[in-house]
Amino acid sequence: MTFSSLETAMVTVAFFVPGFIWSTVVAMLVPVRTSQAQVRLIELLAFSAVNHGLWLPLWVLIYRNEWYESHPYFFAVALFAMVIVSPAALGAVTGLFHQRRFISRMLGSLGIRAVDPVPHAWDWQFARGQAFWVVVTLNDESRIYGLYHERSFASSDEQHRDLYLEQQFRLVNNDEWAPVEDNAGVLIMGEHIRLIEFREYPELPR
Repeated sequence: MTFSSLETAMVTVAFFVPGFIWSTVVAMLVPVRTSQAQVRLIELLAFSAVNHGLWLPLWVLIYRNEWYESHPYFFAVALFAMVIVSPAALGAVTGLFHQRRFISRMLGSLGIRAVDPVPHAWDWQFARGQAFWVVVTLNDESRIYGLYHERSFASSDEQHRDLYLEQQFRLVNNDEWAPVEDNAGVLIMGEHIRLIEFREYPELPR
């Protein structure tokens, strides 16, 4: 059996695109470890295989009844759902499971310690989506006081760490925090950071 160039392209899309979409959506929701090319390829194929396995009964019906010829519009919609929509939804669910640590908690209840897929504590803390008062100690022992909230940002690039705090504060009498006037936030380069302290929000720390 031989394949035309169009058929080869469709097979490639069917076996790689779902895995790529699944993996990309997961990476958008939670930082993941960087894999080698060979491992990455196997991961994409595995995600695609699981996705197609869930749709296997429909695939069988389509090809057994030749719906791709007799019902081309239905086939197009079904193909879009199976190749694009389904892996995106599965990726969102997988990312949510990672964020809520459902699998780790379930295994932990069984006495099994799972390796966390999040590569660094930096990624894990800032990916939680919570607001914090932070105290950043720099290499020269100076400190920056600020608020990490919705308009703040922490880099997920492990080669170039930086932190943007949307509002900067200063210490006044009795070590109370007061906003720095005319301040639109502060950007801190990762190589200058020695320590970051997190304090509960929303109460203003002392």
